[in-house]
This record gives sequence, structure tokens and C-alpha cells, in this order.
Amino acid sequence: MPPRTRPPLFAAVLRHLRHDLRGWSQQQLEQAARLPRGAVSKIERGEIHLDRARLERLASALELAPEALDRALSAFEQLPQEHPAADLVGLSAEEAREIERVARDVGRSVTAFVRGQLVGDLLARHVASDRDEAGVLWGRLRRRDKDLQEDFVRVRVSYQTWAVCE
Repeated sequence: MPPRTRPPLFAAVLRHLRHDLRGWSQQQLEQAARLPRGAVSKIERGEIHLDRARLERLASALELAPEALDRALSAFEQLPQEHPAADLVGLSAEEAREIERVARDVGRSVTAFVRGQLVGDLLARHVASDRDEAGVLWGRLRRRDKDLQEDFVRVRVSYQTWAVCE
């Protein structure tokens, strides 16, 4: 069996967005993106070429903002390139293990950083959406008699949000 190689950049980013960020299975993404069964697995293994346009469509199916995709791509591009085990020739087994351990730790740190950035982006989108909706609701509320506005909010659950109260 040939050694496993790192999947192409876009495939690695897709797996991160799907699995690490959204917690979706390959099948869930296939359903959301209307892909045939097994397509996401093949894409993530690099068997099916994934270009930027297709990655953007899949990120959209994952309900992610383009900015989140850009940040993930940027972070993955900063990762060191994979070096074959032959690069470790001349090192002791202990030195090789230490290099691999540090590399894994750095990978986890980058993942945590990217996850935090993407979560922040999603929360900002939710806040902006809630505020937009609150603006529409306030517009409707202003058309009502001032004496009835408070009673209206009290009985209408859709008006009882943090954004309307803000």
C-alpha cells in the first residue's frame, strides 16, 4: 500500500470546514450540496479535483460566509509543506518523534485559531442578521399607536429578541 499523502489544499480545507467547524458528516454535505453518494469522500482524498469555484459552492452548502472560507484557506496556506519521512534521515528516532510531536501541536494550534476565527465570523453574521430583523420589526412597531406598542411587544413572541430590546 503506498504511503498516504496530504490531500490537495482545497480538499483539506473542505474537510476542515465540514468536519471540524460544522460537525457534518460527508453524507450530510452530499445531501445539502446535492452530490452523489461518495463524492465528498473522493474530493477529500484528492481523487476528484476541487477548484475554488466548487469549494465556494460547497462552503455555501455548509452555510459559511465567503470570509470564513478565505480565512481557512489563508491559514492552511501558512502550514508548512509536507516533508517525506526521508527528510528525517540522519536523525535519531527520538528526534524524529519530537519533530512529529511538535508538528502535531502546531497543527492543533492552527486548527484552534482557525476555528475561533470562523466561529467569530458566524456569530457576527448572526448578530447582523438579528439586528436587520430588529430594524424591520421596529419599523412595523413605530406605525402602531405609542400607547399600544409595549402591549404589542409583550404578546408577540417575534418581537421579544435581544436585538429588538437593544
